Amino acid sequence: MSKDEPIFGFYGKFTRGKCLFELLTAFTEFRNAHASGKLCLVGAPLNNGLNLAEDAASCRILDHVSIHKPLPNWQIPDFIQSCTAVVYLKEAYKVAQHRSIVPREVLACGARLIATDESLLGVPEALKSSGDLLMARGPDVTRSLVTAMAIAAECKRRPRQTDELSHRQLHQDYICSWEKILLQATR
Repeated sequence: MSKDEPIFGFYGKFTRGKCLFELLTAFTEFRNAHASGKLCLVGAPLNNGLNLAEDAASCRILDHVSIHKPLPNWQIPDFIQSCTAVVYLKEAYKVAQHRSIVPREVLACGARLIATDESLLGVPEALKSSGDLLMARGPDVTRSLVTAMAIAAECKRRPRQTDELSHRQLHQDYICSWEKILLQATR
């Protein structure tokens, strides 16, 4: 894999409401158009949910997709920063406690987020106006997702913060984003 090859990430539950088949389809189209890129899926099926390896094989992109078990929370910021963009999609999956956690985590880490309108329910307007947010909108989510992936791939991946002070600050921002979520939930 080239250093400049785009890496698109997803983390969470592998379930139909997260538009994962649409993500695989869009990634296939992206690969066909750009001949580069990796898709890294981190999570686990919910209640005998999707078989993503089988779906990736049927799309003929299995060599470019890696599927990993859920990460401990302390490893999430490093995963987020390793991605060109994190993809967070939802359709008919309006579970309140999930409404703004992933977008806050991704944006708190200073990473790019590709999202749908539904996946941003409950996210504060200040975060929605972030320059690091790319939207997958319209009647054809797959097509708009391919466009958002192409835009993200054109942008240079941010250099990883390597000094210890920057690394600690990144983790502190991540923890603060969780504290804000918990405080808002108690109001």
